[in-house]
Amino acid sequence: MERITIHTGMERFVLAGKLTEVGETQIASVQHFSNALQYVGLEALAQLGALHIRYLIDFSRHVFLLKIKECQLPPNDILDGEYHLSGKFQSRSERACFYQLTAKGEDDDHSFGGIFLFGITEYDQRFERTVLQRHYQTIFSCLSNE
Repeated sequence: MERITIHTGMERFVLAGKLTEVGETQIASVQHFSNALQYVGLEALAQLGALHIRYLIDFSRHVFLLKIKECQLPPNDILDGEYHLSGKFQSRSERACFYQLTAKGEDDDHSFGGIFLFGITEYDQRFERTVLQRHYQTIFSCLSNE
């Protein structure tokens, strides 16, 4: 089997920034991008939405991105500067959540986002509760208190 190695050049994979608001139906953060490609901005939005769902379910299950619908990318290929990321809960079932996630730059020309669909599943041998639950709780705590 051929092995594929993906290296983004990023030093860390946590892209959600300092949390500025967390409520029952919304979450917001501030993130500074420096010469980042568009997909990094989409990943930051996905991480923000998944983090909010984990918070709402008390980190009791694994959350993952299933699909991005109605996505608008920024007009520039490179993201640079401070962006305000926000997520608004749209609907939820036992195993899935829809979110409207948006990133706003210095003006509307630098905004992007879309409708993100997340799956929710039980922890299992692939997604170990003992490792992941504490990991995401720690990330949430750090971003809340940064």
